[in-house]
Amino acid sequence: MRYEDISPTMRAFLGCWEGFRKIGFSADDLYFSVGRAVEFAGRPGCYVTLRTQGREFNVLVGPAGADGGAALQEEYARVAEAISGRQVPMADLDRIWQECKLREHMPELLLAIETKGIRLPDRRAN
Repeated sequence: MRYEDISPTMRAFLGCWEGFRKIGFSADDLYFSVGRAVEFAGRPGCYVTLRTQGREFNVLVGPAGADGGAALQEEYARVAEAISGRQVPMADLDRIWQECKLREHMPELLLAIETKGIRLPDRRAN
């Protein structure tokens, strides 16, 4: 699977996911989710959801599609399998991270996470 085979919303999801991992959160605490989005006039949006320390934090990454997110859910399963099978070139994954809007707003993300009452991981412990 190549960069071009991954939809813009899924690329944004992957970039945001990587941002949470770089902060030090466990992959076990990160989820793909679809829900109503104010930014899309109540239509479905795709979120990276962080569930940890008894709290939840969501980052909207893009539209989920007219089908309520069903096709995006299927794409998520295919992409996750391809990544875990090392079938996505590292250069493509690096490009996805470099293009991620979250990367440009990391200080704001860290502040928002802490404001929600979630302690940031101690990366020295890893």
